[in-house]
Amino acid sequence: MKRIIHIAFIGVLVFLSFKLSAQSSSSNNPDSQEIAILDSLSNKQETININDVNRLLKTTEELLISLNTFAHKNPWAEIDSLFTSKEEFLMQEAEDFEALEQTTLSKFFLENLRLAWASYQSIITDWQSSLENQLTKSVENSSKLHEKKQALNKYTVQAHENELTVLVERIQSVQLEIDSLAILFNTNQEEIFLLQTRVAKKNILCDRVLEEIDGLEIRLRGQTFKKTQYAIHEIELENTIKGGLRSSLMRAYRNNYKSLTYYTSNLSQGMAQYLFLSFLIISFIYIIRRKYIRLGLTNETPGHVGIERVLIKYPGIIVFSILFTLWVYSFPYIPMLFSDLLLFILLLLISVIIKQFMDKKGIKVLKVLLFLVFLNILEVAVWYLGDYARIYLFFETLIGIILVLPFIKFFIKKNSDNNMRIIRFAKIFLPIILVLYLTAFLANIFGFNNLTVILIKIGIRSAAITTIAFGYQRILENISLASLSILDNKFPNILLKYEAIIKKRLKLGIKILVIYLWTESILRVFEVKNFVHAFIGGIFSSEASVGSISFSLNDIILFTGILFITYYIVHFIKTIIEEEILRKIKLPRGIPAAISMILRISIVTLGILFAISSTGIDMSSFGMIAGALGVGIGFGLQNIVQNFISGLILIFERPIQVGDTVEVDNLMGKVKDIGVRASNVITYDGAEVVVPNSNLISNNLINWTLSDSRKRVEIKVGTAYGSDPNQVLEILFKVANNHPDVVKSPEPRALFDGFGDSSLDFRLLFWVSFELGLGAKSDVLIGIYNALAENGIEIPFPQVDLHVRDIVKEEPIAAKTPKAQTQEEKQETSNKPLIESDGDNN
Repeated sequence: MKRIIHIAFIGVLVFLSFKLSAQSSSSNNPDSQEIAILDSLSNKQETININDVNRLLKTTEELLISLNTFAHKNPWAEIDSLFTSKEEFLMQEAEDFEALEQTTLSKFFLENLRLAWASYQSIITDWQSSLENQLTKSVENSSKLHEKKQALNKYTVQAHENELTVLVERIQSVQLEIDSLAILFNTNQEEIFLLQTRVAKKNILCDRVLEEIDGLEIRLRGQTFKKTQYAIHEIELENTIKGGLRSSLMRAYRNNYKSLTYYTSNLSQGMAQYLFLSFLIISFIYIIRRKYIRLGLTNETPGHVGIERVLIKYPGIIVFSILFTLWVYSFPYIPMLFSDLLLFILLLLISVIIKQFMDKKGIKVLKVLLFLVFLNILEVAVWYLGDYARIYLFFETLIGIILVLPFIKFFIKKNSDNNMRIIRFAKIFLPIILVLYLTAFLANIFGFNNLTVILIKIGIRSAAITTIAFGYQRILENISLASLSILDNKFPNILLKYEAIIKKRLKLGIKILVIYLWTESILRVFEVKNFVHAFIGGIFSSEASVGSISFSLNDIILFTGILFITYYIVHFIKTIIEEEILRKIKLPRGIPAAISMILRISIVTLGILFAISSTGIDMSSFGMIAGALGVGIGFGLQNIVQNFISGLILIFERPIQVGDTVEVDNLMGKVKDIGVRASNVITYDGAEVVVPNSNLISNNLINWTLSDSRKRVEIKVGTAYGSDPNQVLEILFKVANNHPDVVKSPEPRALFDGFGDSSLDFRLLFWVSFELGLGAKSDVLIGIYNALAENGIEIPFPQVDLHVRDIVKEEPIAAKTPKAQTQEEKQETSNKPLIESDGDNN
């Protein structure tokens, strides 16, 4: 690391030297204009900085080139062309809407109108935003030109005073270009402003029409439980259609065709993104399918049966189902007839998949559901036929009652063996659908027309949307299980450690997504989507103030959500990317931990910044906090900052790594984790010690496994005098070399260490893995003892010679008893050494 720093420092010095030499050479070799200027200055006092002037002229000319390209592009001209073609169309649509007999408009017709005008307004709003951005850029560019011209005016005066004719001419030439380009920008701004005015008027027109449509829909909703038509037996069909059946069908065709044509004409705006996402989805599904098939799993594998029935058998249906749903969210404001057709096709595709998990009775329910949804879709065209629509509703509800009624008896049985979720849903929905169809049948007979339509729509479409949601849950769960199986094959440790939690959170995420889509669709069926969105939006956007600080529920949820996502991303990087994926890639030791730490610190920093920004807090207000924090660091947070910096040094310099065996401050153990502030070391006694990073940097640190996990073991052996040293050396080498844990290169070494007081001293040196050091040393010691014993070589122990000096006393010696004499002889015998020596070992 130090070498890299030194090389980088030398590189910076070399770069600076080249830079300075280049500047000096450029100053010594001016161009022809600068030579002329210097010549003219030879007899005058220099009061103008030629380098500054040339630098300003150069930047101004570069700016003129870029702005000239922008000014002549006229991006607003394309909007002008598109808007001109749509302007007459919008006026004609508004006139047609005003000419309608609004009291006779059906819910279907109003829904189509609302979708069409919402689409018009969406496009106009996009044009307004684009024009606003272009006007802002044009004003900013004009300001840049004005600033450059003001700066050049100052140098023009100085150049005149110094009679620098060449410089004056060059400055004036650039100023003329600035004036010409400024005039062009001013012209563009006037044209953009005029176009903005025209577009804004049409946006107001769209607002007015949408308000009128909303008012008509509210009026119709208010008449839901009112009798709006006469009884069905009072219908006179011969007078029900104005202009005849043909004219009514043509009117239905024109209205639907017009809305569909306008919708398709605006698809090009988001088609590139849709095709790109479609390509990614198709590629992902087929890649997952191919990789899963290669695993060769059998039916005994958990989840394989479902994956085979869904992903392997019907990949095309999965792709089309997802693409249709993506279409709905990529291109909103779909005409009602086209939207209903997409719903029917999607239900048909999903039915092919979920029928794999149903019995014959369940499949019959699916067929009935498809047929009733198809009948409901045809209402869009029938409503142009006057009272014939009521006859259609009569037969639609009657057919629904006849088809649903036989299933009620089957599903109310308590001994049904099929416990699938879709069957449980069917048991709930079918009685509700039957009740709704019966109520709609009676409401239609007695003239409650609006109630009939809404009841049929709620009953059959809620069941269809629930079926589609169940199918999507099946599809996403099986795709995720297949992906986990592939991941398990490549990174087996991931699922071994985190399989339960990964599956649990995947299922939770899929459920949340499916429930969200289901709720959005159900709200639209109940015709309360806009009301609910406005109500919830009002709650979330309502602000509360505490002093000078104002916040809303939306800010709190967004702030919490960003921090929550940041935490899980950091956790994912730590547990999955660092510990599993990066460690499997052939990277230098310590690099995975460094990459993980950099990513985690960056993501946490960005997450906190985004979370704070999402609340609307001005980041510049944190300047005072940063100053206070600096003072706090100077007084009380020195250790925290020191440990943080030390943690970064540990990551980049890599003196220790996770898994290393280290010794610091009389503490020896394995490094479990290197954190931002402190590192965890697990001792061999099982204690987990939190060591501040600064201790690992500033104190003496012994890393037993930094560059090599081997350690050298030394064993000292002494043999008795008279043993053959050559034989002992051979025995020592043989015992160590035959041990399986002893490293063979370098090979063990047996050395004759010298002549001891009571033994011949030998040393045995051998290398062994650090983790196996204690066990290997014990085994080798036992092997040496056994080998020496087998060869009759004695391992001596220290011997001591004791000399007893007799002291003659003047007192007469008393006669010793025979018992005392015998005890004295025994004591002399016990003190006599086994091997006599002339040395005085005390």
